[in-house]
Amino acid sequence: MEKLIKKLLKEFVESKITIRVIGSVNDLINEQINPVELNISKEIIYRRLKRISPFIGNFKDKRTGEDKTVEFTINPKVHYVDRLYRLSDPAYKVGGKQYNPKIVNPSTLEGIDLIYNNRNKLAEQILIGRIKDGDVVEVTTADGSNYHMIISFDKQYGKNQRYELTFISQIKGAEFYGKKYNLKLKLYPNPKN
Repeated sequence: MEKLIKKLLKEFVESKITIRVIGSVNDLINEQINPVELNISKEIIYRRLKRISPFIGNFKDKRTGEDKTVEFTINPKVHYVDRLYRLSDPAYKVGGKQYNPKIVNPSTLEGIDLIYNNRNKLAEQILIGRIKDGDVVEVTTADGSNYHMIISFDKQYGKNQRYELTFISQIKGAEFYGKKYNLKLKLYPNPKN
């Protein structure tokens, strides 16, 4: 058995690989974004998250009368932050492939505030089973402001119910193009609890 393991490991280590250069990282990054503005936005986002995170959503089960809670943390991906400056992307400028005059840049904290202000609704959706671990959800505003974001819900295992919300992308003024997700959820930016 030991000889077989050594043979397999040797074959694995000696396997041939092919390396091809397919482009430069500079070709893949939208360098039209002003780095100073981007860094200011990142700082604003991370300061807000440090102040509010983790936060709790509450839900009262109507059948049992029990108060239940879900704890949330937010993890904004680089693409989500970059999409604060969607209109800096040449594809979204006049004449670009994705140009749409309705698209506007969202405010720096628009997505974070939308989720934080609707934490009780999110807890409800999780606790009734509509949102499940691993779901990728399109969250949209229900007030007509036409803001959309994509969030991944990942359950963190432990004593209490806890979810990491990974903010993947955002757009304001138009819907995402041809994307389908597990669920579409409409929320009010300032709900009346």
